[in-house]
Amino acid sequence: MIGINSQIVTGEAATGNVGIGFAVPIDTAKKVIPQLMESGRVARPYIGITGVTVDSSLGRLNLPAGGGVLVQGVAPGSPAARAGIRGGNARATLDGSDIAVGGDVIRTVDGRRVASMDDLVAAISARQPGDAIQVDLLRGGRSRSVTVTLGQRPDRAPSQ
Repeated sequence: MIGINSQIVTGEAATGNVGIGFAVPIDTAKKVIPQLMESGRVARPYIGITGVTVDSSLGRLNLPAGGGVLVQGVAPGSPAARAGIRGGNARATLDGSDIAVGGDVIRTVDGRRVASMDDLVAAISARQPGDAIQVDLLRGGRSRSVTVTLGQRPDRAPSQ
């Protein structure tokens, strides 16, 4: 078995399969089925930030980093907030998009380089709620390291 079908796209009149389906990979299913059987839900790790990848598209912001994740916002009371991670405190418009600037730039998690928001999500997703992670970041051009104890992802995203 390579996966479990989870959704299928039907025609507008819901008359049948139009040839598009979605599946959960078997490795994911093996990991979550015991949790679902025991508690009826899956506990997912949560850090509590919004961020954007630091890449060449942000070059005009003169960020003090050659990559990583620029923290846009931190949910109040979240694991990131308890660890002292800071979101942007000023706004800038870049190519028509509103960007929060002045926040921390996350560079590594547990010693592994974070080059993008996808990397950060992958590093957190590989852990469990309650796990402590070491986050290296830049704040105002200075390096610092904080320990974040991951929480359980809430059912609804908190406002930041």
